[in-house]
Amino acid sequence: MLWGSNARETHPIFFHHVLKAVQNGARLIVVDPRRTTSAEWADLWLGIDVGSDIALSNAVAREILAGGLENGAFVERATEGFEAYRDSVQEWTLERGEQVTGVPADAIRELAHAYAKADRAILCWTLGITEHHNAVDNVLALINLGLLTGHVGRYGSGLNPLRGQNNVQGGGDMGALPNKLPGFQDVEEDAAARERRIEGAVPQGRPLRRLRLRLPCSLVEPVRPVWPCFPPAGFPKAFVGAEPYLSRSAGIQRPISSAICSPIWGMPARPVIPIWSITSPTSC
Repeated sequence: MLWGSNARETHPIFFHHVLKAVQNGARLIVVDPRRTTSAEWADLWLGIDVGSDIALSNAVAREILAGGLENGAFVERATEGFEAYRDSVQEWTLERGEQVTGVPADAIRELAHAYAKADRAILCWTLGITEHHNAVDNVLALINLGLLTGHVGRYGSGLNPLRGQNNVQGGGDMGALPNKLPGFQDVEEDAAARERRIEGAVPQGRPLRRLRLRLPCSLVEPVRPVWPCFPPAGFPKAFVGAEPYLSRSAGIQRPISSAICSPIWGMPARPVIPIWSITSPTSC
């Protein structure tokens, strides 16, 4: 299942393997507001209304529970808080799910039964799930479906977030984030991690945060458009105008056309989208 993921365009090599599985008899279900090129290959496409992912997940979970299709043995052995979760989704009938999500009740039922009854099932998501103000809750809702059906920790089954950049997960796992040691040990909150860190590798006495380059308020002449270049893993990224609300006082304007990023830190040039054009600020 691809939920909020157009893997056909964004992860083409991965999707090539998906197509091989489809040709060998696997079913592909796509949940996406748009009928994407991935959805064109799907056995079932659920054209969800934007922002109603949790409602759809709740309706699917309620249908699974109503049909007695949950993996009771796995839930008992490997989860906690099941009763509270079961009670929380009881109001999400197929009819209410259709009303809130715009997905026909029959399609919700088909998704629920297909996912719960499958011997093996993988649930994949991408930025369509995570780029929301309630992204964490979106992800937790999908994880709950995997736990409810026991499609976790078994060959051919699982929960798979398809990341936005190549090996960004591996970089984070290996300590590329400035406030994390390998394995996401937080040096600010974990006393044991602070003891294990290499002396001098982590600055003392101040919070560790990703850096953002701030333009001085004394700019008089317009400057050329600025494009982000991507440093090696572990080097703090400094982007100009990455967050408009931090940059309006510096004369940040609308994005302009794409260009080639010049080589920096030994990295090859690559096509990127420029962030913002900069003009002289009138006041700060």
